This record gives sequence, C-alpha cells and structure tokens, in this order.
Amino acid sequence: MNPTVLVVDDEEQVRHSIAQWLELGGLTVETAADADAALAAIRRSPPKVVVTDFKMPRKSGMDLMRELQRFEPDIPVVLLTAHGDVPLAVAAMREDGSNFALFNVKDGRARIITGLGLTIPESIIDVLDPNTFFTNFSNEQLNILNSVDVVTWLQVPFAGGRDAIEKNPLYARLRVATEGRHVFVEGDVDNAIAFNSPLSIAFTLEAIVPHLVAALDGDPTTNEPPMA
Repeated sequence: MNPTVLVVDDEEQVRHSIAQWLELGGLTVETAADADAALAAIRRSPPKVVVTDFKMPRKSGMDLMRELQRFEPDIPVVLLTAHGDVPLAVAAMREDGSNFALFNVKDGRARIITGLGLTIPESIIDVLDPNTFFTNFSNEQLNILNSVDVVTWLQVPFAGGRDAIEKNPLYARLRVATEGRHVFVEGDVDNAIAFNSPLSIAFTLEAIVPHLVAALDGDPTTNEPPMA
C-alpha cells in the first residue's frame, strides 16, 4: 500500500516527531533523511503528499520540490520551516460581514494548520487577546492580513459563503486576495477541523494540504482541488 505521507527532514528527532504526530491522526507515514532518499522512496512508492523541511544540507526542500515536479507533478509538497518563512493567518468573517476574527495560536483549529510548519507572525500575535481563542477586528482592520502569505478562512457559511468574503471591497484589494493566497475551509472539512479529534485531524490534513500548496504559489489562476 502506498504511504499517505512522506516526511523528509535531516534532523532525526524532528522527522520522528512529525511522523508520530501524523500517525496519531491515523495517517500512514514513510520518512526520509534527505532529498535524495526521498526521491528514491517516491520512485518506489509515490505518496499522496510530501512534507519536507525547507532547509536541509546539499539539497533543500525547494530543490526536492523542483525535482519531484519533473516526474510526479501531481504530488503536493508542503514545505516546513522553523524560521517563520511562511506567515499565516487563520480567520473567520462574522455573519453580518461587519467584522472578522483572527484565531489565536492556542486555538485547536489554528494549531492544526500551524502544525504543518506555517507560522502566525508576531505582527498578528501582538494584536491578539492572549486570554481568548480569537480576537474580533473591524473590516477597516483587514489590512493586517497583508503581513501574511496565506489566509485560511474557517466558518465560511456564517459569512454568507466564499463569495461574500471575496467580494468584500476591503478584502478584495489585499495581496492575499489578488494573488489567490487564501484557503476557504467548507463543508465536512470545516466540521472536522472544529471537532479536532485524531481521526478528524487526519481527514483535515488530507483535504487541506493541496489547497495550501495551491494558495502559496501566488497564482490566482491555479486550479484548486475540490474541498472534500
């Protein structure tokens, strides 16, 4: 049986920790200590997703992704970094569209996304209420999202759907909107991320990783896979 996820990291402890976390979520995991070992493993048995460290000796995670695209272009690659290279915001729009909320790093829904190696930057953490799981902001403060590379929108139906968010004039002018750097979590995936159990985490990861990969390329014309 093909592995669901291939984890690539030159640090054994980190590699083991990521693999263990994914296995606890019900995923099948294979590991590799460097890019060359990963490429050999992929040729033997292509995984559904590759999760790789960005900074590794000899060949980086970016090098691995480029080589993989030559012979397995349909396998999504998630680049992990401990250096905050991919700033993230996890957000929700309010039902009447008048304001929005940003989730704190201690919220379980945000932790599922940051567990993939994306980082909520200090510019956002500094304005969040540390005593709550999320903080409300007015629409006039949407420009705070310009400090991130991708926004993951949760509870989309409460905002009137994806169209209501994308057509918000204050949001539409932001870089994350014009470059398609957003993921709209809907349906069963939104329910799973809210439930936050080991089984629901596994389901969420399989559904959301391809969307994050598509969003992070900065090309709004990239075709998104259907959200499960």
